[in-house]
Amino acid sequence: MNKWFDVSAMMMRRKLGVLVVQETHLRQEDQDKLNERLKQKIFIINSSNPRQPNANGVAVILNRRSTAWAETRRWVLVPGRALMVQFPWKNSRQHRTILVVYAPNSAKENESFWRTLVRDTGCQFL
Repeated sequence: MNKWFDVSAMMMRRKLGVLVVQETHLRQEDQDKLNERLKQKIFIINSSNPRQPNANGVAVILNRRSTAWAETRRWVLVPGRALMVQFPWKNSRQHRTILVVYAPNSAKENESFWRTLVRDTGCQFL
C-alpha cells in the first residue's frame, strides 16, 4: 500500500495529470480505501483480473487537482488487461481518452488477446 502514497507524492511533485500503470495487483476494496485516503490528491481507476485479483491489473491514476476526475467514463475491455478511460481536463471542454493495456507474454496468448480486443471493441490497432 505504501507504493501508492509514493506514486501520489511523485505525481504531485512532478505535476503529472495522468499516470498509467500495469501490474497493479489491486483488489477493489484496496482501491476504494486508497481513493478515500488519497482523496485530496489522486483518483485510481483500476481493472483487476477477477479470477486472480492479485495478478495482472491495469490502472489510470488521475491528479484530482488538474483533471475533472469525477466526470470520468471507463470501459473495462479485458478485465485485468485492458482499460479505457475518458475524462475532461479541468476547466476545459476537451476530453482525453486513454487506453492502458497489459498484454500476455506468451506468443499464443498475446495473439489471441489482440484478436479478442479488436473483435470485441471494434478498435483497430496499428
